[in-house]
Amino acid sequence: EYNLSNVIPSNKTSVFPHVNQVWNNIESGSNQGWIFDIEDRNYGWVVRRRPIPECNQQNPECSNSGVGAYPAAFGDLVRFQTNISNGDWAVEDTYAGVCTIFLLGSYCPDGHCNTCGYPRMIMKGNTKYMVFQHGMKSIFKYNETKNVWVPSAGFVVSYITSQKGYDRIVFVWHDSDNSGSWMLPDGTPDYAELQLVKDQDSWEFHYFFDSVQDDFSFTGVAEHGFWVWNVTGFDDFGNPIYNSDGPRLLLNDTVVYQRAQFNKTTMKSPCPTCMGLDPIYGGNEVSNTLKSSRATARFIDSSYESMVVSMGSMGSQFLPHGCFSADKCPQWKLAMYKKNASGEWTNVWRTGREGIDGVTGANQFAQSSGDKEGLAVMPMNVHKPIGNLLGVTDQMRAGVLVYTTDGIYVDTLFSAGSGEPGYRKDFDFGSNTTVYAAPGEYFGTGESYFDKNSNKVLVSFGKTTVYGFEIEGWSGEGLSFQPVTFVSDTVELKPVNIDEPIGISSQIRGYPPVYANLTVQAATVKPDIVGVSLQGWESATKTEFKVNGLNVNGPAVITMWTLHDSKNFYVRTLINQSSTGWPVPAPALQPANRMFIHGRGATTCSIYIRGNTSAGYNPKDNPMGIHGDVRFVFGLFNESSSVKSSSSDQDVFMLGMYPFWNQSFGPSSPTVYLTAAHNVTFQNVQLLNVEKGFILSEDQAMLTMAFSIPKANIPYLPSTEASFLTPGDFSCNILGFQKDWWVNYNLDASQITWDEPSEASLYPASWGNFSFAKL
Repeated sequence: EYNLSNVIPSNKTSVFPHVNQVWNNIESGSNQGWIFDIEDRNYGWVVRRRPIPECNQQNPECSNSGVGAYPAAFGDLVRFQTNISNGDWAVEDTYAGVCTIFLLGSYCPDGHCNTCGYPRMIMKGNTKYMVFQHGMKSIFKYNETKNVWVPSAGFVVSYITSQKGYDRIVFVWHDSDNSGSWMLPDGTPDYAELQLVKDQDSWEFHYFFDSVQDDFSFTGVAEHGFWVWNVTGFDDFGNPIYNSDGPRLLLNDTVVYQRAQFNKTTMKSPCPTCMGLDPIYGGNEVSNTLKSSRATARFIDSSYESMVVSMGSMGSQFLPHGCFSADKCPQWKLAMYKKNASGEWTNVWRTGREGIDGVTGANQFAQSSGDKEGLAVMPMNVHKPIGNLLGVTDQMRAGVLVYTTDGIYVDTLFSAGSGEPGYRKDFDFGSNTTVYAAPGEYFGTGESYFDKNSNKVLVSFGKTTVYGFEIEGWSGEGLSFQPVTFVSDTVELKPVNIDEPIGISSQIRGYPPVYANLTVQAATVKPDIVGVSLQGWESATKTEFKVNGLNVNGPAVITMWTLHDSKNFYVRTLINQSSTGWPVPAPALQPANRMFIHGRGATTCSIYIRGNTSAGYNPKDNPMGIHGDVRFVFGLFNESSSVKSSSSDQDVFMLGMYPFWNQSFGPSSPTVYLTAAHNVTFQNVQLLNVEKGFILSEDQAMLTMAFSIPKANIPYLPSTEASFLTPGDFSCNILGFQKDWWVNYNLDASQITWDEPSEASLYPASWGNFSFAKL
């Protein structure tokens, strides 16, 4: 069916050159990982990815994936010996070029070629096999007599030119002639060994990995469930033969499938009634599909009648971009399926708690004050059960969540001291004083193992280097516990016993978001501005939000007080950076019109307000805002640019940013914020002459600021003594690289801190309300 002369050509005579190289370490990289030997836990195996030379005129003999950023990868397999009783280890052997993808041609546009990793060892008879589960799947077989690993089977992928640019073509291959290669001696493909897969379109390989099972079958996530790609047998040389028909649908997750059926027949977006569904019909789901590159599955035992799955990185159909960011999505589920006598799969339990601290939109809703133990950041890899316990690696922090095989949460391994999951500790800016810190963002799977000789359970990690842990209290039998007994078989829950859900939890499931409202109380006396004391602020509404997700130790906590009188709008702000481990900086003030831009490294906060109250809230507002909108940015700066400047040169300053300006208000100073891709123009950006004051704590971790903003600086704001309502918001940017909002109503206000136009824009469609009390 395919004209193979259209294969995007390779400039090499073999798939990848096998160049011997001595490594000065065995660093594995975030997508690699290491494993214990399947027979002897005193041995381990790690993939050492080999860098590929940059393609240029001086080095034409290179390999390029076609996208530049992701060179096609191959690597070496390193065996090391370790003594799990005392922790000693040493490199024992290196097998060059073992981790290799099977790519016909050199073009790979979809990222699957950028690494070869996620190894898993399988034993068949007396033969060891190493299966690499990342992207394209390759299988190597160990010849113990010769001490070599040779290609055994897998999937050969090619890309051919087409009207849309390219088509992916997949072949199944097994080494039927025992040559150790799917290529002929002249460097051309051995098409006699390549079988074209009949079904090329109804499935996909996933970027991170699809799970290989003990019988060599692969499982991957489908639209509403999981597919399985079986082997039909083994050839005379012990190589697995994959079904050339392609994978088949193994099961549909009944909950997600029912949700999809409801969406198809009943729902039009948005979905005000989705949470009215019974949970078993998808009422508790954020989406009607399971599609994700971070879902894994494991059959429980050799009966292949029970399977546990980790469904990670599930995006909401009601979020503009599905997820909060590339590394944070709103839902994760762990589920168990069992096959009944008629061969049908049933979802027997389903659980999973995902923390939302630090995601945009979380601040506008009260966070749960309950126990945070068990919250996940972004789990992906589910482990095979050991006894009655199973683990799941939380890939964004390299922790392990432990559950019983009945779905009951037990413990979190490598949690922060507070019991919270922690976040990306690999970017901890100096607090990682040892390579043995949990490696943070870690896509190298992580796995738990049982050592039958010692009856110990071990966990492997690897990123900065390889290391393993013994898990005390977990043996081959799992954990001894007693079920809870109840006085009655039933429990009645009345509406009064059921708390309101956190607003964002409703929003990501299709309910209209809770609209945040802040009352700006009338000042009974003028509050203390210059001295920054709490005198006069007693009647003020106080609101608090966090700037979380920091690549440091913890969140910054922001507290705002607001008041008003007939002439002024008063704001008092406390920025507490104690948990971050960083002091509040005081960079040079100039250029003042860019005091909030990422490159300045400043801690700044902003107040957004709509002076034109008659315009009200409009969900279709341009991110730049409308006439009467203004953003006040303020922070601590050094007025002197001298390197010898002292604390006496420090002061707080306020910048007024007006996307639109009427010259009748006075002279203006237009400013353009731009990148090579786009730009935004404010008709007036200038430092404001306002009454102000500040106090910086002795340890410089807490900054308190107060400002008296003349209402004349807020265009069109009513001068009435009556109460009125107008859209408004707060945001803070800590150290110039972590921004968040008090309210992000539609979850679309940007948190980006590396793009001037995005950092400058106002996003009024995301604001809450300021309710000005009657004077």
